[in-house]
Amino acid sequence: MKTRFILGSALAAVLLMWGGTGKVMAQKNIDKMAAELEKRDDVAINSVTKRDPKTRKVVKVVKSFSLKDENIGARLIEAFEKDEEYAETAIKDMPKGRGKAQKANFTFIYKTDNEKRTYTLNVKESGSVSMTVIISPMKDGQEVCSVVLDSEYWDSFNEQMAELGNNLRDSGIEVRQMSREEMEKMQETLDMLTFKCFYYEQAIKDGNEDGIHSMLPDKLPADIQAAYDNSHK
Repeated sequence: MKTRFILGSALAAVLLMWGGTGKVMAQKNIDKMAAELEKRDDVAINSVTKRDPKTRKVVKVVKSFSLKDENIGARLIEAFEKDEEYAETAIKDMPKGRGKAQKANFTFIYKTDNEKRTYTLNVKESGSVSMTVIISPMKDGQEVCSVVLDSEYWDSFNEQMAELGNNLRDSGIEVRQMSREEMEKMQETLDMLTFKCFYYEQAIKDGNEDGIHSMLPDKLPADIQAAYDNSHK
């Protein structure tokens, strides 16, 4: 648990650096729920921080939360709906009449002059809940969605994680490797983000969602189709 606290604290510093401008964040209800999930012991938390290889500045943070709790799922849906009117882009897929365990897929995007935040929520009928937060700085008013990270980045990331693990062990902190189930869950989350990015980029390009809906569920481009299939099992 100590390891998660250390990583969480580092991420919190990034959030303050990017979000601590003194303005009331438009997605305050979603962020409040994320802070609550951060403190719970029954929540699986995975995070990826991408840095510029030259400047070492953080250029993207991806953090995912996973748990099974119908009540939390319903509260997250409520938080997203409260913050929906402030989102620049809001994509919702939620069948009606399913009660607390209703199935929901949301992607909300918020932008300021210097930051873009993407929030995704997936609530399944079984009660399984996953939420992902992506934070990226803006440059010249634009940010390119790049959730599918190349092999060079992952090689660098794995080296950084190995170095971090060694440093933590040298400090006497117990470090465990991610289980196969956790790795598969992380891949499922990344695949969901890959599909969601394609979804809203296509919808924005077309000016509506008709085109993307015509591709579902099995007429997507091959790489997006694979991501969609893995994240919608």
